[in-house]
Amino acid sequence: MFKYIVDFFDLKLPDGVNGSELELYFSIGMVSLVIFTCFINVFGNLVSINLIKHYDIETKYSKYKWIINRFINMSWIGIIIESVIGITSLIIFIVLGFLPLFKIKWL
Repeated sequence: MFKYIVDFFDLKLPDGVNGSELELYFSIGMVSLVIFTCFINVFGNLVSINLIKHYDIETKYSKYKWIINRFINMSWIGIIIESVIGITSLIIFIVLGFLPLFKIKWL
């Protein structure tokens, strides 16, 4: 992805900059962005469910009760999926961060 962006915008890397190292930093930033987005989505879904329950929207708008219940059920499914993606990405991110330590030969 980094090479595509560099080629698309016709960017030139400065002398002395390692392209693979810069690509690694770009990849770390992309994974961090995915993790951050997952947790923001989970937080937003939890807040929306809490507000629906707090203001008792189901009884105020009984005509739309089935839509509100469907939204709540789909939000819980989204929360589960986003949590799994976020936690899995975070675990992979942490493991890959400590991977060089396992290559060190200890005394």
